[in-house]
Amino acid sequence: MLLFREYHRPDVTLRGHEYDLRITFTPCNWLRVLNAFGLSDLTYLIVYLGLDVLLIFITIILWGFFRVSARQASPPRLHFWEWLRTFELNPLRGFAIVAAPVLLGCTFIRLVMGDMNPFSGINGDMRYVGLVTEEMLSVWRDGRIGICILALGFCLMKDGSALLCPRKDMPGSIWKPGYWQRRHVMYTSIYLFVILLLALEFSFSTLFKLYPLAFMLAFKVVWMQMETWLLQTLTEKLVALPFECALQTVQYVMTLGADGFLVFIQANLVEAGITIIKRVTLDPIRLRLLRLLRFRISVQLAQRAGQPVPVMTPELEAIGVMTDMLSLMYRYSVDTLGSVISPITIAILYLFREEFEV
Repeated sequence: MLLFREYHRPDVTLRGHEYDLRITFTPCNWLRVLNAFGLSDLTYLIVYLGLDVLLIFITIILWGFFRVSARQASPPRLHFWEWLRTFELNPLRGFAIVAAPVLLGCTFIRLVMGDMNPFSGINGDMRYVGLVTEEMLSVWRDGRIGICILALGFCLMKDGSALLCPRKDMPGSIWKPGYWQRRHVMYTSIYLFVILLLALEFSFSTLFKLYPLAFMLAFKVVWMQMETWLLQTLTEKLVALPFECALQTVQYVMTLGADGFLVFIQANLVEAGITIIKRVTLDPIRLRLLRLLRFRISVQLAQRAGQPVPVMTPELEAIGVMTDMLSLMYRYSVDTLGSVISPITIAILYLFREEFEV
């Protein structure tokens, strides 16, 4: 803190300006240091990994609490290694298979179009006449990089639609359901791409930095409505799963728009807390209530039509529980794949941070 006191300019003097300079050192805690100072990337990575480990232990404690408080006399045994091999290692293998070609293509664009810039002698604006400055060359180079990334994205969407809908049509036939399904998935991908691009652009705006938590919760509600729309549009959960993973990925990447490291951590904790509470408590209760509500409605419709009234037998209850478990497993797969794919998006944003201005 600087204090300038008794500053005056005498009428006649040879000493010039006179003032008292006082410096006061005030200590600050480590959180303020992390938030206010630009430390190395490794420091923030270690802190973030430590918080991830803490969240894992909190999740284990919550799971243990619900496990102990279960009403069953002999709850099923935890098959940890089977779960780890099936639901954790397989997504990591899929992440490695997907990340390799995507990051290879982005690295090629970064090195060739960004660093080598082979089209530097060609004007980016054909109508421009005059002296070309370094700033204009940088703008044209960024535009070419953006076009290359856009072309790579469209190629990936085309290949993805072919993998999701591999049905082969009969040669020479007018009826081509496989072709129509692939085009339907492709156009849905483009439509969702525009929405997610606008959401990401908004997440790095000044307005989002002022109220990051409020906007994160608002987008959480919007994504829930988007998931319903995707299921109605694509009709098949297996086809809709990558689209819902894209929603979860963008929801996670939007936390990067927070103004400061502490706000970023708070947004991540809020996102993780909502996911844990929703998956452990809200979703089972919601699915059970919906199942009971559908059964009550079927009973009333049968009574009005004079038909035999259905009875809730243990077999029907077990089928309903299995259906709820499959629905919860689908949501778990979406969240897990979204968390696994998020590092690819973050890596691309970091690789082109100058062009994206993030």
